[in-house]
Amino acid sequence: MVTVAAVAGLVAAGCSGSGANIGHFDGVPVTRQEVAFYMDLLKRDVQNQVSLEHPTDEPWDWDRELGDTTPLRMLQEAAWERLQQDKTLLILGQESGLLPAADFDTVVAAFDAENQARAAASAKGEIVFGPTQYAFTEYYGSVMSRLRTDLGEALSKTADQPLYTSDAEVLATFETDPDAWSANATTYRVLRLSVPGPQTPAARDAVMAQLAAGLDAGEDLESIAQGLDGAEVLEATLQGGETVSLHSPEADELAAVSALAVGERTPAFEGAGEIYVDQLISKEVNSQEALQEYRVRIRDSVIAEKLDTLVAERVARADTDVDPDVLHTIELKELNQ
Repeated sequence: MVTVAAVAGLVAAGCSGSGANIGHFDGVPVTRQEVAFYMDLLKRDVQNQVSLEHPTDEPWDWDRELGDTTPLRMLQEAAWERLQQDKTLLILGQESGLLPAADFDTVVAAFDAENQARAAASAKGEIVFGPTQYAFTEYYGSVMSRLRTDLGEALSKTADQPLYTSDAEVLATFETDPDAWSANATTYRVLRLSVPGPQTPAARDAVMAQLAAGLDAGEDLESIAQGLDGAEVLEATLQGGETVSLHSPEADELAAVSALAVGERTPAFEGAGEIYVDQLISKEVNSQEALQEYRVRIRDSVIAEKLDTLVAERVARADTDVDPDVLHTIELKELNQ
C-alpha cells in the first residue's frame, strides 16, 4: 500500500537513491534525476502549450527557437516550479512529523522497496492489493496526494495552526457561492413533455426531429405535444439528493435539469421507454440541509486552498542555491540514467 508511513520507514532504515546534486532548496538536496522526473511528468503539458501558442507544420523540436526561449527551456522551468511546490510539501511533512526527511531519493528508495515487496509477495502466491508493480509516476502521485491529505489533518487541528478552518469560515464559504454546494439539497419542479417510445428507429428519428424543430422554433411544450401521438405534458419534481445509477436516464435527466435556468428547457432525451423534454419551472434549495450535507467537503476545500497558499508563501521565501544555468543543462534522457 502506498502511504507516507511507508516512505518514512525507508528513511528510518537508512535507504537512499542516487543522483547528482545540483544544489539545495531550503536545505534539502535537489538532484538532476529529480528535475528530469518532473520534466518527464510535465512534457506533454508543455508540448500542448507550445502547439497552441506557436503552431507549426514542422516536426516537433525541443530546441526550436521561440523568441528568447525554447520548448526545452520552458519544460525545465516548469519542472523547477513544480519541484519547488512538491519539495515544500515534503518539507512541511518533515516539519509536521509525518516524514523524517524531504529528499527525492527517499521516495525513490521507498518506491523500489515497495515494488520488491510486491514482487516477493506475488512470487509466494500471497494476495497483493493493487498492482503487482507500480510505475514511479503512479507511486509518486499517490504519495504526494496522501501527503496533502495528512498535512490537511495535521495542520488544522487547533486555532493556532495555519490550516485551521472554523465553522464561521465554512459558513462564509457556503454563503459566497451556495449554488456550488447545493446540488443534493435542491428540489427541481419541471414541466415535462413525454412521448411514448416509437417502435422503430425511423419513427424514433421522426419524433426526435419534430421535437427539435419545435424547440428550435420556441414553441411551448403544449403546442409541440399536440402534433405527437400519445404525448402529454405534466408537472414533475426531481430531487437533487436522490440516489440514481451513474449514466442512467434518471442521472442524465437530473444533470440536464440542474444546469438549467428557470424557463429553460432540456434537449429531448430518452429513458424508461419514453422520450422527454423538461422545462424548469422552479428550483428550491434547503440551505440548512445543503450546509449540513456539504460541511465536510467545504471545510476540506478551504483547507486545500489554505495549503496551496501556505506552499506558495513558503516557495516565495525559500532559500535556494540551485544555479539556473545548471538547471538548463538537464535533459529528459537523464531520467533513466
